[in-house]
Amino acid sequence: MNDDFELFDWIITMDEDNYQQIKWYDQGNNYADKIRRMTDFCINAQVSAVPDPYYGGNQGFENVLDLLEDACQGLLEFVTLKKNMNADLQSRLEIILAEPVKSTTAVSGGCIADSRKLELNSGKLFFLKMARQGNYDMFDSEEQGLEELR
Repeated sequence: MNDDFELFDWIITMDEDNYQQIKWYDQGNNYADKIRRMTDFCINAQVSAVPDPYYGGNQGFENVLDLLEDACQGLLEFVTLKKNMNADLQSRLEIILAEPVKSTTAVSGGCIADSRKLELNSGKLFFLKMARQGNYDMFDSEEQGLEELR
C-alpha cells in the first residue's frame, strides 16, 4: 500500500471504512492531500460516503448511480483544473485559502484575462481573475466598480 502513495496522484475511497483504512496506512500523515473520498467531488449531492446499494433495493442502485455520476462529473472538473491550472498557482491558492480546490469553472475569457469560479471542498466559492501579458491596471478599475456596487 505504501508504494501506492508514491505511485498515484490520488487514492479515492467510496466509504468511511475505506477512507479510515487508507489513512491508517499513512500514519505519518505524509500523503493526506492524496487521500480523498469520492463524495468530496460531488457537485450537487451533500453526502459523506457512497452507500451500499444492496441495502436500498432497486432504488438503492439508482441512488448510488446518481451519486457516482455527480461525483464523477466533479472529479472530471477537478482533474481538468489540475491539468489546466499551473501547479504552482494551484498550490499557492490552496495555501492561501487553507483548503483544497474542489472544482473550477470558466466564467468568462478574453485576450486580457481568464476568469474562473473556484469551489473549495467546504463549498465556499471564489472568483479568480488571472491577467495575461502583465495588464494589471484593469484590476484597479474593476475594484473601483465593485466598491461602487456595494
